Amino acid sequence: MLFENDVTKKLTSASTMTEGVPTLLPETDLIVLVSDAMDPLRVPRAVVLEQLPECFEPAPEHFPPRLRIVGWPTPQQLSELKRWATD
Repeated sequence: MLFENDVTKKLTSASTMTEGVPTLLPETDLIVLVSDAMDPLRVPRAVVLEQLPECFEPAPEHFPPRLRIVGWPTPQQLSELKRWATD
């Protein structure tokens, strides 16, 4: 996904990490965490990767590079990620 800020016209890219859905994430500015149990959570990719390293593994067989989702954050980790969420 690609978003444009109405005021600054800055473009921001986002990919979606959905609970229980096998996904290969491309490199984007944001990762949007989606679950039936919560509202979508838009968090900078660098923060998600730093906070949840156990949820991803490299998928070197793909080009451009991707990350394979192999887990979902705990409720405590989700609470921490909410501090970093963007609008």
